[in-house]
Amino acid sequence: GEETMIRDKKELEALAKLTLESVCGYPSGCLKCDDKPDLQDETYSYEIEVVEDCYENEKKAERILTSIWSMPYSDIDQKKLSKYEASGGTLKVSENKILTASLGSTSISPDHLIETIKKKIQKLNAGGYHPFVAYGLYVFVGTTYLWDSYVLSVIDEITRIKNEKNYKIIYLDIGFEICICDIESKTYVRKNIDKELRNQLDEQVKV
Repeated sequence: GEETMIRDKKELEALAKLTLESVCGYPSGCLKCDDKPDLQDETYSYEIEVVEDCYENEKKAERILTSIWSMPYSDIDQKKLSKYEASGGTLKVSENKILTASLGSTSISPDHLIETIKKKIQKLNAGGYHPFVAYGLYVFVGTTYLWDSYVLSVIDEITRIKNEKNYKIIYLDIGFEICICDIESKTYVRKNIDKELRNQLDEQVKV
């Protein structure tokens, strides 16, 4: 099957909304997809900004992969293949077909994820967003695995940032699992997302 992850922003926001409702027990029908912030809940004056944490080179590799995935290998433009490899991507080919593809490697530290979140919070603090009582961040994590120590260091770093917008919860989604981090109490819970449900949610957001 096609396991590429490229999505446009609107799809990601829709997927975050559905995951919050079906996995995290967020009250259904409250969140709407909007802009500045991405997900808005007027009932509870709560907003969630959706952000993707991924390596730039992998993003590039992913874009190329999406465009060549179903082509016969011999038809693929050599320039594209070199670009794909230069971005760290690898392909497994058999009988003129791409069997599997890898976009590079997962990092062994949460640094990139922390930077992504910090940048986003700085941007949110800079203004231009509708005022709400509380804020959350929903992060699609593509650069690291969520070991306990990593999740705790993410929470630690975030509590150090001047929290003028009252960030209450950070949701860290790695596809088959989501960590719901409570910034005030510095605790978190993990919830599994089983494959069937994730596929179902994916299908629902396909535009």
